[in-house]
Amino acid sequence: MWERPQSREDVSLERLLISVYLVLWIRTKIVMTVREGAANIIVTPPRDEASGTRRDALTNFVRRLAVALHRHREGRMSDLERRRRTEVDEKMQDAAVRAFGSRFEKMWLIDELWTDPRFQGRGYGGALLDTATAMVKFKADWAGQSTWLQSSNVENTRFYAQHGFEPVATVLLGDQDPSWHWQPVVVTISDDSRTKMAAG
Repeated sequence: MWERPQSREDVSLERLLISVYLVLWIRTKIVMTVREGAANIIVTPPRDEASGTRRDALTNFVRRLAVALHRHREGRMSDLERRRRTEVDEKMQDAAVRAFGSRFEKMWLIDELWTDPRFQGRGYGGALLDTATAMVKFKADWAGQSTWLQSSNVENTRFYAQHGFEPVATVLLGDQDPSWHWQPVVVTISDDSRTKMAAG
């Protein structure tokens, strides 16, 4: 995200922001892990489900702290970095709405899925993904919900397909930015066909 070299303050701010977000996510999202962090998944419930998340004093404090730190970080970004952040946010939102239509507001998002490289190939990521989609499928039978994700790693497409996710849209990032000196980043949006079938 940073176009310029990060200062010591930038690195400290980024670490603090990540820590605050982790606390917030644990309190408001589904966060699962395998082998003490060897693999992790974070799943965001639909907006109507998220409205029922914790509203206690600690969660509200952490939420306000995250917003303040995020604004501080944005204030330190260059205009180019802000434009790129806006491009990502707008294009991803538009593509998801186009791909899913009215279902978008009821869908669960696989926010993050990662495995420590030392533990890849052991099935941990797949187990977490299957568990998350099974949880949604349980709800989908009566609530009409399904799961979606986005990935900028083309090599992960086969992995996601093995776990029931089908590509439904592609987004190019950086394709219309004359200051972008690399190939555009291709982001694939996929949804879980198993929960889609159960919901529809």
